[in-house]
Amino acid sequence: MISIDGGLKSGSGTLVRDAVALCALTGETLHLFNIRARRPRPGLRPQHLSAVRAAAGAADGASKPPAASVLFWLGRFFFTRCEGIPKRS
Repeated sequence: MISIDGGLKSGSGTLVRDAVALCALTGETLHLFNIRARRPRPGLRPQHLSAVRAAAGAADGASKPPAASVLFWLGRFFFTRCEGIPKRS
């Protein structure tokens, strides 16, 4: 499990989006806490929560996002083969 303290430095929403995306790619479990702790309005904003949910949906993962922390883990990956697409010659 990778644990990241979002209260260090700026702890911006970029940290949330990038960490979740990288963990989705690597298969690591993520615990991100103190999200945006030094901001005037700390915690997850709606756009950050949307990014977490999108990554969880795309990677068959799951998340438990309270206001100031996220626990993100992966399930199984599902890939489909595209049929009926003409090949270029």
